[in-house]
Amino acid sequence: MIHHVTTLGMVGKAILPFAQALKGRILMPQSLAQILVHLVFSTKNREMLLADDIRDDLHAYIGGIVDHQKGTLLKAGSVADHIHLLISLPRTCAPSDLVQEIKTGSSKWLKTKGARYTNFHWQGG
Repeated sequence: MIHHVTTLGMVGKAILPFAQALKGRILMPQSLAQILVHLVFSTKNREMLLADDIRDDLHAYIGGIVDHQKGTLLKAGSVADHIHLLISLPRTCAPSDLVQEIKTGSSKWLKTKGARYTNFHWQGG
């Protein structure tokens, strides 16, 4: 729906300076959304696989996946058997799609990081 600015009676007199400044301009409504998602998921069978020396790189890699989906990784933290992610999600991306991208992409990446991760998997679901 498109709205044009006009002046009407007494209301118009009160807003005349503002209305004149906007006269002829088309005003369009806008939708704003801020969707924050806290994701927590574990390694398959809660195996203690995420070594201290890989975690910062893993968080950065996941940040790249989130960026590619037009989101922002605000905070990441992990221990040997699970990870927490705080993400600002765009309204154009479903949380389930983002989780799938993160799990698939990071699993493939981890499998390239040595024998310890050859059979790496995140929990199902």
